[in-house]
Amino acid sequence: MIDISMKRAGAIYVIFVMIVAGAYYFSLSSQDEFLRDNRWVSDNSALNLVLENEVTLLYTFQNSEMRQKLPTEYRIGNSTTSIPIDNEGAFLTALEDFKEAATGGVISNEEVEAYFEGVTSDYYYDEFQYTAAITTIDLELIREFLTILGPNIPPVISGTEDVFVRLHAVSIIKNNIWRVMFLVEEDVDGNYFVPEVSLERYFDYELEEQ
Repeated sequence: MIDISMKRAGAIYVIFVMIVAGAYYFSLSSQDEFLRDNRWVSDNSALNLVLENEVTLLYTFQNSEMRQKLPTEYRIGNSTTSIPIDNEGAFLTALEDFKEAATGGVISNEEVEAYFEGVTSDYYYDEFQYTAAITTIDLELIREFLTILGPNIPPVISGTEDVFVRLHAVSIIKNNIWRVMFLVEEDVDGNYFVPEVSLERYFDYELEEQ
């Protein structure tokens, strides 16, 4: 009688261990997702800084006729929304929109294909960290038109224009650092197009002097 009870207790214990182990196994994916989401908070902040530097580099300048700058109170990070990409399939799908915007323009299709193949090869999946993201930025700029009065005299502002641009960027973590891999603008109809600053930045396309 005691032997039967011991066997029954042993069987119950084995079943219990199997249930616990099974529950743990099925919870691993949700734990990984929790870790990724938790880490994304700091990764998103790091990405914002990279995007601010990238956009400032591309969209602020001054020449003899015009100065383009950010408004004093405007902060790029406050107008930035980034969505992490979960896996390679989602990354390839998202990347297609950027590739399509670059195809058929001044850059040859072969160069476009080669560039985005390189971006794809740089992507990797990490179960503990999101390694790619899509970002939308509502950029505000002030364009000041300058008039030169003479040598050694600072130019005067003859007019100003407020500029609003919606940008979309795809970024990946490369060598443990966020890198902006491509940036496009969105027109009033919601279509993506590649501005000249992006052609210069990502394809080494030579712009005409502004």
